[in-house]
Amino acid sequence: MNYKRPLTFALTFLIFQFISCIVICKKYITSVNKISKKEYNLSTYPNNIINLFTFFFLYWLLAFIFYSLFHKYDESIYVISFFGIIMWGAWDFFPICVIQDGYKHSFIFFFDMFITGGVCIGLSAYIYKNYYNILSKNIYILFMIYATLYVIFFYTCFIINREGTENNGLVKLGDSLNLHKILPYITL
Repeated sequence: MNYKRPLTFALTFLIFQFISCIVICKKYITSVNKISKKEYNLSTYPNNIINLFTFFFLYWLLAFIFYSLFHKYDESIYVISFFGIIMWGAWDFFPICVIQDGYKHSFIFFFDMFITGGVCIGLSAYIYKNYYNILSKNIYILFMIYATLYVIFFYTCFIINREGTENNGLVKLGDSLNLHKILPYITL
């Protein structure tokens, strides 16, 4: 089995997913806080290490599911984008439709559904389909970009509410790199 094909697709998919997640993270979590009437803080959550690994595992699983769908449907970018919108829609329609006042925050949930779920997946498939040879030769660079974005994403989640983050190694690393000064320019 050629492991480079699914790995290249997965890394391309994950890079675009984490870029989109970094852009909407603060707005998304703020919306969840307002809807749930609780102050969400991933850093002080009792199982934050488990969440890091769960998020890692589930996103990789999604990447391989989309890779399988991409090849099953004869590499149709439109089909895979539609599946992405359906999957993200199943998650994002819940707070809009079911939770009281969820509709007030519908912009960020629709953004997540259509941009993260549709556009990012379609863009990943398009780039994979047309530039596989270049991507597969630079798989290590893709992995470094992915790992960097993964760390930045969780740093962004951790600093939304800084209470209890003074001993968090990821927050200390991000602060020493001055990420808190750069993030306002790239997030909603």
